[in-house]
Parts: sequence; structure tokens; C-alpha cells
Amino acid sequence: MISQMTGHYLFATCNTLHLNGFSATLKPALVVKSGDRVHVQAVSDSLYNADDKAPQSGCRLPRNL
Repeated sequence: MISQMTGHYLFATCNTLHLNGFSATLKPALVVKSGDRVHVQAVSDSLYNADDKAPQSGCRLPRNL
């Protein structure tokens, strides 16, 4: 039997956005299986300063995402 590929969307929100790289201590924003298709919305880090706090503390995303 051939399994169906599942499609996922990961949108840039205050709950999914993280600044300054990856960390193994972060909760996964999305869990997928091998072969699933994932569409990810990204935000350029040029919108923020390197000293910005985590987005959960006063998260403001551009309206035109």
C-alpha cells in the first residue's frame, strides 16, 4: 500500500518565530513524517536588531506577510 503524502503549512507567527538561530531546547513548531510536504513562511532577520528580545515578549510582525 502506498501512503499519502501529508501537506503542512508553518506560518510566521509570534508563537513560531525565533530569532538568532536554532536551539535544541525549543519546542518543535511542527512535527512531520518522512515524505511529508512542508510549506514554511519566513521573515527576514533584517527586520530586527541583533539585540531584539524573543518574539513572545512584544512580538510585532510586518502586516504584509
